[in-house]
Amino acid sequence: MKTVRRLSAALWALRPRSAWEISRVLPLAGWPAVLTALLGTFVASFMSVGFMLASSALVGSIPAAVGAGLASPAGRTLLGLLLLTAVLYLLQGTVSPLVNVVTRSLGRRVETALANQVMGDCTAPAGIAHLEDPTALNLIAQAQGVGHQGFGPAAAASAFFDLLATRLPGYFSVLILVTYNPLVAIGYLLFLYWMRASSRREVNRSLQAQLGQSEALRRAHYYRDLALAGGAAKELRIFGLGDWARDRFTHYWHEAMAALWSIRAEGFTDQVRTTGGLFVAEGLTYALIARSAAVGSITVGQLALYIQAVAAARLGILLFGNPDLLITYGSASVPAARGLRSSLARLPSGLAASAGAPVERRLPGRAIEFAGVSFRYPGEDLPLVLSELELTLEANRSHAIVGVNGAGKTTLLKLLCRFYDPTAGRVLVDGIDLKDIDPGAWQRNVAAIFQDFVRYELSAADNVGFGHLPSLDDQAALDKAAVKAGAQGVVDRLPGQWETPLARHLTGGADLSGGEWQRIALARAMMAAGGGAGLLILDEPTASLDARGEAEIFDRFLEITEGCTTLLVSHRFSTVRRAEVIHVLDSGRVVEEGSHAALMELGGRYARMFGLQAARFKAQAESVERAGSHE
Repeated sequence: MKTVRRLSAALWALRPRSAWEISRVLPLAGWPAVLTALLGTFVASFMSVGFMLASSALVGSIPAAVGAGLASPAGRTLLGLLLLTAVLYLLQGTVSPLVNVVTRSLGRRVETALANQVMGDCTAPAGIAHLEDPTALNLIAQAQGVGHQGFGPAAAASAFFDLLATRLPGYFSVLILVTYNPLVAIGYLLFLYWMRASSRREVNRSLQAQLGQSEALRRAHYYRDLALAGGAAKELRIFGLGDWARDRFTHYWHEAMAALWSIRAEGFTDQVRTTGGLFVAEGLTYALIARSAAVGSITVGQLALYIQAVAAARLGILLFGNPDLLITYGSASVPAARGLRSSLARLPSGLAASAGAPVERRLPGRAIEFAGVSFRYPGEDLPLVLSELELTLEANRSHAIVGVNGAGKTTLLKLLCRFYDPTAGRVLVDGIDLKDIDPGAWQRNVAAIFQDFVRYELSAADNVGFGHLPSLDDQAALDKAAVKAGAQGVVDRLPGQWETPLARHLTGGADLSGGEWQRIALARAMMAAGGGAGLLILDEPTASLDARGEAEIFDRFLEITEGCTTLLVSHRFSTVRRAEVIHVLDSGRVVEEGSHAALMELGGRYARMFGLQAARFKAQAESVERAGSHE
């Protein structure tokens, strides 16, 4: 009974899960490519079998040809078989490389299609909860193949056909051994299956160990990229963090690999045992075939055929070599990639499932209202970030949000952009619940410059034009947005002006200062506003500008925000004072609101914060003035 259970387990372990997973995505490369690869693989396999049969027949024809001479019928048969064997050998050497070219191209197409699918699944949700959740990020990492020994679907797809090309001759070789002795053939086949199951179990255990360490691998890759990418290069050197980054990488890499190394150590003994068993089983099979030849039961040609069949069966059925490993590790990301969208859908998204209605006009027309809004990030058992927030943003007016760090300003913007929905309460646009508006259409209605705006390593035109893709090639719209944001001078100074890549490491590229980048990002928001967006969000829009640049922008504040409902978030009270209505946020609630003059007259929290900041700036100005007088 125990033996039956072991045999059942071994046969179950042999099920071709990895090959099945990769075969399911092969059509992504297109059926013509798949059928061409299959045809080429079958041709190469049959040539391999044909070479084995022809070469065995050639060996078997030698005794008769030697006895009768090359001019005899036996000699002519030998010469014919020699020619056939040579032709098959040359064709094998020609067809196999061609098939490899086809299968590698097919593999790259499959990997590209899966990468596009993963990108689509990650960018499709209107919300961003999946990009701020560790579980979701682990799923995304698995879908990208993190921790799979660097092998991806491209390698697996190509290896699938390599494996097929060895499997077919392997099973045909078993049929050849059946003609020698069915019991020997079946016994040898079962032994090969048992050994293959042992190898597959170890590889699968190793793979599962790596999949279980996705987070540690993500951390290891983060520290590796810190050292290799340019973003942190300056601070790594100034602060002497190079060794620290390497130590952190080593720590997380060892944490991720510890289980894998343990499994490999345990598997070493099994591999020694199975390899020894193979030596005995294969040696016994060769011995039986040699004995049959010695007693005259089989011919010399049959001897050559059966010896080749034993080796071909071992290579085709047992060998858990490079193609198997490539398929096992390379296909590991396929289930995660194929099921990523449904997996993400099962996680807390922070967004209602309703698709909502499209936006048919520029919104808001009357007002945006936060009605009793409370919010806590999905999956967190922490205090509410926003608590019963009541806030009204009247349409076509400029509003500002101020508050200390942690007051909830960033979270409020995320709800306003509908990256999340409220935990409780409603966000209303002209009286319509934001949940009842299509999130993608609403987000196209928002023009924004975020504090952590993106610096695209693309042309200046792309960096601005992305604000409104339909106008990407509209030069007049680009110029208008740049002028509004005060970025036209930045563009004019670039070597290729609008076509200049904004990255020094790209050919013809140029880098920008922090203030110049901020003007470009502001121009992108202006581009969106010019394209019809009704809500303009300015999150620290002048944080990287000097005093002169900031004054220049806000001297034209009304022009910049004309025709939009504007929400400005800034720590600089010299900027927010220009807004028509200022809302003071504290602990997730609005505690004061009104114009700058009204709030100063109130003498409350805003007035105190403004006074503290004004006093600091005044002290700095007086210090600079005294230093100048001493000179």
